[in-house]
Amino acid sequence: MEYKDITKHPEILEYDLKKRKIILELHIDEKICTMYDYFDIFLERMTMCSKAARVLDAKFSLVVNEQRVL
Repeated sequence: MEYKDITKHPEILEYDLKKRKIILELHIDEKICTMYDYFDIFLERMTMCSKAARVLDAKFSLVVNEQRVL
């Protein structure tokens, strides 16, 4: 298996105070892991992120490969 330098596509976590939004931007290399596999593995964590955002009176958004998912 070839390992790639993920620093070329780092994760970005943004918080917009005025709009009260938490945005997580990810890059998934679908040659390594499909979007379906990623969500199968991490769905519970994404659900916890959404619930945590609600506790902070904010909305959670997920952007994967420049496409809004949540």
